[in-house]
Amino acid sequence: AVDYRNCPCAQVDDMLDDVGSAMDWVFANIADLGGDPANVAMVGQSAGAHLSASFLLRRCAREVQEKVAEGKDAWSVRSMKGFIGVSGVYDLSSLNSEMDKRGLYPFLPHMCADGDLKRYSPTWLLNDAAPQMAALMPQVRLLHGESDCSAPSSQTTCFAKALRAAGIEVAASDVRPGMRHTEPVVEDPLTGGDMQLEYILPCLLGEEEAKRRLESLPPVWPQAPRFLIDMMRPVMPF
Repeated sequence: AVDYRNCPCAQVDDMLDDVGSAMDWVFANIADLGGDPANVAMVGQSAGAHLSASFLLRRCAREVQEKVAEGKDAWSVRSMKGFIGVSGVYDLSSLNSEMDKRGLYPFLPHMCADGDLKRYSPTWLLNDAAPQMAALMPQVRLLHGESDCSAPSSQTTCFAKALRAAGIEVAASDVRPGMRHTEPVVEDPLTGGDMQLEYILPCLLGEEEAKRRLESLPPVWPQAPRFLIDMMRPVMPF
């Protein structure tokens, strides 16, 4: 897992630099650590999904412009297996309007250079996407909750539509009824689920092998009873 500098100590550009440094490190070291450089996927949740998607699209645009080739000390987006965005934010301008309607402090413009929210929004970045980018981008899988109170599910549906319009493969765009913002990373694991693994493995291994691996896994014991999690839902702010 990779962390990044955050507001107020950093702006989005700094966060993207941190994501880029992390990916450079992964590809420089994965083989030495026993990993497979041909089987790498990026997974991000919430702001992490926003930063991951933004980074990949910007990297694609740079590779198209500079004709970057894979070499000993470089890597290409085309070498990645996929991107998985969970409960993601892909249009900052839309989210900022939503926050304004709810009476929340509009902090997003302060995180972006010159307050330009569209320039830092993956959905809007796709409007200027070069046709060659579609050949570079790995497959995309998106997961969102219909009851998300932090990032409306329209963030994912609109992003998926923009990706497809740009010719980029969207292997899945799943908006689940009743699911809220943190369920894939908090509530589901606490109650013995493994929603994210069920979404990640098909990207890395293919549907058939992923199903076989998942069925062979031992049961995961709940860390909290379901009724307790259900009781907490009404006060969960996300």
